[in-house]
Amino acid sequence: MKQGASARILAIMVSFLAAAGVNAQEPAARAAPDRPVVALVLAGGSSWGLAHIGVIRVLEEAGVPVDIVVGTSIGAIVGGLYALGHDAAWLSGFARDTDWTGLLIGKPASVNETYTERTDRARYVTSIEFDSRGFTMDGGLLRGFEALRYMDTLALSCPAPISFDDLPRRFRAVATDVRSGEAVVIGSGSISEAMRASMSIPGVFTPWKADARYLVDGGVVDNLPIDVARSLGADIVIAVDLFDSSSYNPEELNRTPISSLNRSLDIFLRNNTARQLSRADLVIPVDLRGFLRSDFNRYEEIGNRGEETARRYSDGIESIARRCAEARRGASERKPAVPPIPPVSRIEIRGADDRDLAYLESLFEPVRGTVPETATLLGIYPKIDRTGRYESVRLVRDSSEPDLPLVVSFTRKPPERHRLRLAFMYGSTFSRAVTGNLDVVPSLSYRGLLTEDSNLLVDAELMDAPSIRIRFVQPVLPALSVIPFFSFSRDFTTRLTATSIGYQYQMISLASGCMLSVQPAAGLECGAGWSYEWIDSETLPAIPETGSVDSASLLRSHIGLETLDSPIFPMSGIAASCSFLLSLKQLGSERFYRVLETSGSTFLSLGTPFSIALLWKAGTDFSLGADDADTAPPTYKPDLSSRRMFPGPLSVDEQIGSHVAAAGLEIKHNLNWRSRGITLPAFLLIQAATGIVIQDPQHIDWDPGLLHWDASIGAGIRFNDAFGCALRGGVHRSLENDFKPFVAIDLGAIGY
Repeated sequence: MKQGASARILAIMVSFLAAAGVNAQEPAARAAPDRPVVALVLAGGSSWGLAHIGVIRVLEEAGVPVDIVVGTSIGAIVGGLYALGHDAAWLSGFARDTDWTGLLIGKPASVNETYTERTDRARYVTSIEFDSRGFTMDGGLLRGFEALRYMDTLALSCPAPISFDDLPRRFRAVATDVRSGEAVVIGSGSISEAMRASMSIPGVFTPWKADARYLVDGGVVDNLPIDVARSLGADIVIAVDLFDSSSYNPEELNRTPISSLNRSLDIFLRNNTARQLSRADLVIPVDLRGFLRSDFNRYEEIGNRGEETARRYSDGIESIARRCAEARRGASERKPAVPPIPPVSRIEIRGADDRDLAYLESLFEPVRGTVPETATLLGIYPKIDRTGRYESVRLVRDSSEPDLPLVVSFTRKPPERHRLRLAFMYGSTFSRAVTGNLDVVPSLSYRGLLTEDSNLLVDAELMDAPSIRIRFVQPVLPALSVIPFFSFSRDFTTRLTATSIGYQYQMISLASGCMLSVQPAAGLECGAGWSYEWIDSETLPAIPETGSVDSASLLRSHIGLETLDSPIFPMSGIAASCSFLLSLKQLGSERFYRVLETSGSTFLSLGTPFSIALLWKAGTDFSLGADDADTAPPTYKPDLSSRRMFPGPLSVDEQIGSHVAAAGLEIKHNLNWRSRGITLPAFLLIQAATGIVIQDPQHIDWDPGLLHWDASIGAGIRFNDAFGCALRGGVHRSLENDFKPFVAIDLGAIGY
């Protein structure tokens, strides 16, 4: 930081400290010259680091004056907030109120996502970018943008850049230069960036770039940096060590590769820490046996473990407190406090899209003239995320300006690049017969073939229903695209009984054509086009028809709407579609037929862990009669196949007909509704659906015997928007009035 800027911010802080009645002639973090300088060193350990809060509580009660704080990883986060002047009570609230899942896993989908973006997000579980030089991947699973902006918010009382010696307690964060392997001690700049760099767990978070260095978690080289505290002139060092004393069972090595990886990490960190312990005056070893490093939801128990351990070392803690008090000879000890900062008088928005500028200014306008509260700022972020245009947002009170303006910096999302993607879907029903389907779908997305925003898409299904689909998406207007396509598919459902393996239905088709796609609003698509298809399908005895169809010339149109909060186990929103198919002899079809279909679901959140959903699916073949020469062939007839509504063992005549309709009800309970830790959303599911299938269009008299239904109860887990699992058990009542119990398993992109 430039000397002039440092002097200005120090002068501002001094003036406000003076106004608060605090002697600020020396930097607040400095110890008085007549007593020892005390340093607190905090180790890394993910959720284990919340034990530091309990230790700090005991130190405060004993009256130990902490002048220097040094930390690694989670120790840098807790230590950095403590260095700002916050006390143990505030830190406990931080641990309790932080949404650790949202912070460390990522933000929700944008409300401005197009229909295609939403369906792709629901389909592809993973993707890898590539260019002419090969594949490119981020340095970690998470970019850490949500974590950084959260730290910006918590540390907004500290202008940046600033020397960390000017904080209420002097502070250092330790990171690792991933190129040289050297420890990097961060003592100035942005305290939120220092915390972000120190917590960059290799492989989990992308390295943090600072001054041409790429920084990862400080625990790689110095998980308990006592030597750093000594180098700052500490007379007394209190170190908080985190470990797990559980005995290791060698048999665990043969159960999962993660077991050996975790054990290796433990050995590495223990050896890393052991060489430092002898340099501390007091080591408080907190045994976190029984806790995982991901147990952020157990913040209170972990904090209590730290407090209980510290109380066992009360003699050493009180000895340090007495030594400091005696050196002061009865003079009062000023407790460090968060220095006052002036209200926001000016807001600067940087890097925003011009079309969002007025909207973003309106979001931050309420904080003008105030000292922004954390809750207020956290309420703004979801509104920014829903624009879908920004990769990150940063907040800082700029210390280079005398009035410390609030600078809000936006980084736009980079343009899409070439990608290899993968989709995975599996569904199976176990009853008197077993039916199942497995799809593994690698996909290529190649951009810029003709124009900058064109996209060549190739999907290949490899397993039970092998197919290939090639599409070329060429935007011609902002919301209009022309999509020529070609596809080959072989579709069938396996059916296993005690004595045979077969299939219920099989169809092979070859198709080519062109579609126009209009996406006028978020989550909405309208499309129309033409295709010519060559078909090889089997005659199904349960479905009346007058013969097979070898070719069809089809006009198609559809409309789709998707506003779900998540594709898998949504709690609110709508997903609906309607399609119309018209086959004309004049265009080369063997028959003339028209088919209309619709399906969808509406999810209503009850503002609690519960949601209720109405599901529907219906369709009709407008042919005059089942024996009419122009009736739609089974390939194009309406059907009720839906794993969400009917996971039970449906027969062919319970799926396909000239007229079909079904309605269902789903009640869902989010079991982790109140969880604040890093947990996967788990759900209890209760579902029921009934359907009617009419084979003969002339026979539409009401008959309860035409109904079949499913009822089931089960549970599911959502890993991400394109991978979940559901296990359901229930009963299916068939058209023959036969009750068939079943167990259904679904895995993968079950919301697609």
